[in-house]
Amino acid sequence: MFWLFSEIYETLLTVKATNMKQEKIFEVTFTNDSTVFIKAMDEEHAKRIVERNGTQWLSAELTVEMIIKSIKECE
Repeated sequence: MFWLFSEIYETLLTVKATNMKQEKIFEVTFTNDSTVFIKAMDEEHAKRIVERNGTQWLSAELTVEMIIKSIKECE
C-alpha cells in the first residue's frame, strides 16, 4: 500500500510544480469505507488522481477493489 501513497505523493508534486492554482485537500471514500486524502484543485481533479492509480490495490496478500463512493473537500 505504501507504493500507492508514494505514487500519489509524486503525482501531487508534479501537479504542484506545473500548476500554480490554489489546491485543497479532498477526502476520497471508497465503497469498502477506506479513505485517502488527496491534494487537488477540485473534486474532478482528485477523482482523476485516484483513478490514475487504478481500481485494484494490493493490501498484504489481498487484491482490493477500490471503487470511489464519495469525494468531499476538507475544511
